[in-house]
Amino acid sequence: MEGLEGYVALREKKLRGFIEKNIHFSKGDAGRILIIGGAERYVGAAVLAGLAALHSGVDSVMIAAPETSARLMNAFSPDLVTVKLPGDDLADAHLRILAELSENASVVLIGPGMGVSEERKAWLERLIPLIHAPVVLDADATKQIRLVVLERAVLFANKKEYEQLKETNNFSDEHLLPNLGTNVLVVKGKEDLVLSQKGHRLVKGGHSRATVSGTGDVLAGIAAAFYAQCKEPIAAAQAACIVAKKAAERLGESHGYAYLASDMVSILPTVLKDLRLFRVTKHEPTPSKGLLTQFKKKTEKHAKE
Repeated sequence: MEGLEGYVALREKKLRGFIEKNIHFSKGDAGRILIIGGAERYVGAAVLAGLAALHSGVDSVMIAAPETSARLMNAFSPDLVTVKLPGDDLADAHLRILAELSENASVVLIGPGMGVSEERKAWLERLIPLIHAPVVLDADATKQIRLVVLERAVLFANKKEYEQLKETNNFSDEHLLPNLGTNVLVVKGKEDLVLSQKGHRLVKGGHSRATVSGTGDVLAGIAAAFYAQCKEPIAAAQAACIVAKKAAERLGESHGYAYLASDMVSILPTVLKDLRLFRVTKHEPTPSKGLLTQFKKKTEKHAKE
């Protein structure tokens, strides 16, 4: 990509202890992901993203999809919770429901299996302002979105989708960074480019079979999970690229050119363990003021009684 200099390759050792796992964590403390997508033609995309997110450490994944697609997703895995939106496609009638669901999400992943059209582009423009949680955009959403409506989002695109993103936003390579704002863009390829106004990173490695359908959905799911746990979009994007490429390398060694995106999901626990990505801590987190106040009031009440 022209006009950008100073890429620095990331090393695997940077991921050691990247995400904290505290023994005092309660359900939900490790993150809740909401996925919006799953058009009937691409039901598997949202499933792959959801399972990748679960294998990457979050506590729960909920997929909001048209009802027929959502029922098929439940058949894939009992680990996925689905919200069955009325009708055959995502529509304006669902906007209020999606906004309410996002209130309980640590990160909202938009795009897996969503499809591309002028109607979908306009629908996204109406959806994004209603989502107040951090956002990760997969390819179908990325190439249709205007960057100005996003803040601290992580976007994924291959080279062709990056060209479509530029067309949607009417900018050239040299104007990429000013247009990015606080967002992070990952341009996927043989070497992933992680681009932001705070710096640029190059992630090498992987395997050429990683172009098989669904691997981008897996990558987006990993990134959403890391974003939910580390709270930093740049770090989440970089870590996700490294993990996905490491998984592809392992599968290339064992399966050659015959592995699938679902195989990447299955191997994630082993890759994350070998990278020592999770850091176990034992300190007791400070209770929230609201919870502590309620507890004191209850003990004082019982003492008086």
